[in-house]
Amino acid sequence: LGMERQTAARFSFLLGLPAVTISRVEHRESWIGGTATLSASYPDAGPHEPIVFFDRTDPGDMLRLLTDYRTRLLPTGKSLMVHVTGEVARSCREPVTRVSSVLLDLAIECGLPVIPVRFVGALPAAPLPTTATFPVGFARQDIILGAPVMPETLRGLPLVQRVRHVVDAINGIMPSAAEEAPLPPQPEFAAQVAGRMATGESELSAVLRLMMREVAAREPALLPFAEGRVPPGWTGPHADWARRFLAWLG
Repeated sequence: LGMERQTAARFSFLLGLPAVTISRVEHRESWIGGTATLSASYPDAGPHEPIVFFDRTDPGDMLRLLTDYRTRLLPTGKSLMVHVTGEVARSCREPVTRVSSVLLDLAIECGLPVIPVRFVGALPAAPLPTTATFPVGFARQDIILGAPVMPETLRGLPLVQRVRHVVDAINGIMPSAAEEAPLPPQPEFAAQVAGRMATGESELSAVLRLMMREVAAREPALLPFAEGRVPPGWTGPHADWARRFLAWLG
């Protein structure tokens, strides 16, 4: 559901550390990569690499990426977020079935706890015909963290049992996949999105502008963006960044 950026941002807040997300190289040119690039280029953001990309067609690329994380990003205090299935689910009834042993080896070597995560409430029970960008019916999505699996625990297990232990930890977060149901939709918001799309606006632009308009009640600086304007008083690099954002938003 394209939740990489949102989830990484929440982890960064909870852990007090920047979180780096692993994503497929195809996302570099998608809206996910676009938002990551824009957020990282904000003048006051400071140096940060929110997403690192790997090529699924190159068997050695994940090893290269993890080596880079170990030697370059880990020493700077960055945590790592990985979607273990490597693909987007279409039904909430799909349990996790695999976790890369390479990731568990990294956790053991670097002394990193593995924090199980489940995304809950955004998908229907019946599989969607295609992947979705946003939760079905624009419902809320819950992101639930499980108890950390410590590296000492993994180190004491044979390889197959390590993988099974982490898979079970993820699937053990309640509600289970067998019981999960989508959270209540937001028909009024969905109707507003449909109305804007009927005028030629993209779904992404419509959703983001409506969200910014809602949040502007407590974050007034977002209202000009929702209305397609550079915020008053923004000059120099900040104004340039605002114009790039509005051009990307469309």
